[in-house]
Amino acid sequence: MDIKLRDYQSEANTAVFDFLGSNDGHPLVVLPPGSGKSICIAQLIKDIYKRNSNARVLLLQHRKELIEQTFEKIYTLCGDAALLGIYSEQLKKS
Repeated sequence: MDIKLRDYQSEANTAVFDFLGSNDGHPLVVLPPGSGKSICIAQLIKDIYKRNSNARVLLLQHRKELIEQTFEKIYTLCGDAALLGIYSEQLKKS
């Protein structure tokens, strides 16, 4: 499945790859509430796997609802391309 990101979402994802291409650190993207962060994250992960199918991504989130929402978006976009797992006390999953 392909989606069309909003301009600012696409710019955020491009900035992550630009940063990773020229830095050894860890990028941080900040987007306001309601800006579609879950979709942005899911597309970013899909793009990472397109570039390197052996890549590993660790996503940390602090709320059960965000974990569920983001997991669903990643699975919708990436399907079996990414091996997904959840470790969450609130969701009783590991």
